[in-house]
Order: sequence, then C-alpha cells, then structure tokens
Amino acid sequence: MNKPRVLTQRTVLLLLLVLAMPAVRAKDMVQVAPKNCKVLLENDKVRVIEVVLKPGEKLEKHSHPAEIVYSLIGGKAKYTSADGKTQERELKAVKQFGQRL
Repeated sequence: MNKPRVLTQRTVLLLLLVLAMPAVRAKDMVQVAPKNCKVLLENDKVRVIEVVLKPGEKLEKHSHPAEIVYSLIGGKAKYTSADGKTQERELKAVKQFGQRL
C-alpha cells in the first residue's frame, strides 16, 4: 500500500515542478533589463513601463501580461515568441515627439 502513495506524492511533486518551470524561465522585463526598462506607474489595474532601446539592441527572453505598445519615436521591432517564431513590426509614433497628447 505504501508504494502507490509514494508514487502519487512523487507524481504530484513532478507535476508542480513542471507547472512552475515556465514561471522560472520567463522573467519580468524590468528584472531582465533594468537599464532599458523603467516602471513609470503601477497599480492593481495597470503597469506602465518605459522601454528605451538603441538600434540593434535586444532584450533577453521575458514575459508580461497583455500589452499595448505606445511608441513616442517610430522604428522597427522584431518580436520572438516563446515557440521561436519571429515577427517584425513597424512602430509608428502616435504623435510627434514633444507634442501634447
């Protein structure tokens, strides 16, 4: 009788480890790149992060919840999803830099 119980405990422990792995692998972008990412506002409904990258600069693999990208200065960005697929996007400035929104 002890063997099935031990096997069940091991299975549960293994399942917990597997479920926790994505959280361990995918880090918060501010932790990954503190020199590039700065939290401007954070509350229980929204988190505003300023991200500044030089042309060709990359961020390490990171995660974040649903997002809206608001670009002050236009440019191109290349995104790589968790499955390795890449997508290049054109980021257009919403308004000219310095204009009041």
